[in-house]
Amino acid sequence: MRATDSDGDGVCDLLDNCLTEANPSQADSDNDGIGDACDPCTNIVPVFATRARIKIRKLNVPGSNVLRMKGKMAVPTAPPIDPAAKGVRILLTDAQGGSMLDAIIPGGAGWKSNRAGTAWRNHNPGEAHGITLVRIRQLSAPGLLSFQVSGKHGAYGLSPAAMPLKGTLVIDSPVAQTGQCGELLFAGPAPAPHCAFNASRSTLRCK
Repeated sequence: MRATDSDGDGVCDLLDNCLTEANPSQADSDNDGIGDACDPCTNIVPVFATRARIKIRKLNVPGSNVLRMKGKMAVPTAPPIDPAAKGVRILLTDAQGGSMLDAIIPGGAGWKSNRAGTAWRNHNPGEAHGITLVRIRQLSAPGLLSFQVSGKHGAYGLSPAAMPLKGTLVIDSPVAQTGQCGELLFAGPAPAPHCAFNASRSTLRCK
């Protein structure tokens, strides 16, 4: 019986690190088990641990989870950084690979940028995929960015057994093979960056 090869790249599904995108070389630049052809973020440099934060509130109210994600990251400056034109992609993934959030905020309408082209903002109180605000700002060093993402009315279904949570911001949406992205990692244990629920499990903080 011939092994299944869904994407026709010559690597059977059991061994393929990209099931739906041809990736015959099986390249995996950041060694996360996801091939470059389908990995949302191939940047091997994570978001600065001292600045990475994810907070999710109202976990005990189904469909009303409130998200805040922020940090600083260094990305390549080629191609030009331009979230207002290219849009962004925001992901939350648990330790078992489960997708809690995968939202693309397209470029174009809804974005504002400053005259210098060093700060970008998308504010949508009516929500786009549960995301109400994306703010990105170029800092003093080329490619050094600060960012903030806010959302509401989420339904993430987070479980302590599936921690730690990983956050990803892609600014060369949807798949940043250019490395213009960052991953918020909280491998723990404390005092290293880690995720923890409060006593009532209504709030998760990763820092």
